Amino acid sequence: MLSLLATLFVLSPAMAVLVLSAAVAGGGLVWAVHAATAGRLTAGDVTAFVAAVAGVQVALLGLVGGWPRRTRRC
Repeated sequence: MLSLLATLFVLSPAMAVLVLSAAVAGGGLVWAVHAATAGRLTAGDVTAFVAAVAGVQVALLGLVGGWPRRTRRC
């Protein structure tokens, strides 16, 4: 996994950031569902977590997508 991420970072730093964020979000979702099944979180907590992760990923996508426009020299 680490060598794949390193290769992606060399080819496209933006893609590496998006892949890493998806992996972290997936791990967080697994943790939240596990905690909910153990009774430590409610279904509403998991829903709020999913919404928060979606918001962070949209923000990252906006940052990463706009990076070439901000760094381009005219």
